[in-house]
Amino acid sequence: MINRKPEKPTPEPGQSWGLFGGAFDPIHYGHLALAQDIQSALKLAGVLFVPSARPPHRNNVCQASFENRCAMTELAVEHLPTFSCCAIERDENLSGYTIHTIQALKRRHPEVSWYLMVGADNAGTFDAWYHPDEILAESILVIGKRPGFAGKSPTSISAGERIIWVESRLVDISATNVRQLAAAQIPTDRFYELVPPAVARYIVEHRLYRQ
Repeated sequence: MINRKPEKPTPEPGQSWGLFGGAFDPIHYGHLALAQDIQSALKLAGVLFVPSARPPHRNNVCQASFENRCAMTELAVEHLPTFSCCAIERDENLSGYTIHTIQALKRRHPEVSWYLMVGADNAGTFDAWYHPDEILAESILVIGKRPGFAGKSPTSISAGERIIWVESRLVDISATNVRQLAAAQIPTDRFYELVPPAVARYIVEHRLYRQ
């Protein structure tokens, strides 16, 4: 018997969907927890994870290729029925700026309401993003607020209800830490605690993040 992957839902007119963009180099449990908490709080139909094809604000290029980062993201959400990975930034040769990704998604999925998911640590820099006013015109910004984090809200934009704060779990994981642990000849148990099992296997089998 052939085990087929379950069909993933796609955004439909009238629905509200989360958009979670990032390098995902690699994706880890912190990303998944934030998306789950925001989806649950706002009753979103689903969440699209959009790996950056060419992250415009990173000082260094991603260590893993776009293909590897997409593969890991797909593995991470494989058994989460309302989470999907979308390669639209590569497929449509987008700039990597969030506003262009949102506009492309709206062309592909008209009449869908998009909720842009970010962590509280990114909220304070939102004003410096490329055309933040246009981002808020095209989507609603949802900020995951971790317990004990005194998050800085975007201040230069009169956004009103276009910015929502949502309580989210405290998950102390960074992609940098995952990469450092993955670089070991034999990754420690801590490495396997930070990413889904399928992602851990992929990193080890493909020898990603080795120096």
